[in-house]
Amino acid sequence: MTGKDFNVASGEDYETQGASNYRTWAKDMEMCLLRNRCWTVVTSSVPEDESQREEWETKDNWARGEIHLCCEADVQDIIIDSEHAYDS
Repeated sequence: MTGKDFNVASGEDYETQGASNYRTWAKDMEMCLLRNRCWTVVTSSVPEDESQREEWETKDNWARGEIHLCCEADVQDIIIDSEHAYDS
């Protein structure tokens, strides 16, 4: 059931991720997270410095939600237990 979907978090229209469109979806997701200044949480781990951790966790929560909402149900089932965006 791949098709155009409206993403509540970003207000954007783009296809959800399914088995047939991973490459396109991944690039769309990267651009979305870059635009919203959250891509770094996908490419890094939790900072050890306490002063940076709260902002990182806020971005991580936003990115995880965006990734989850932009996936089809069968993919959501695979990533549902991810603790961080970089795990999704």
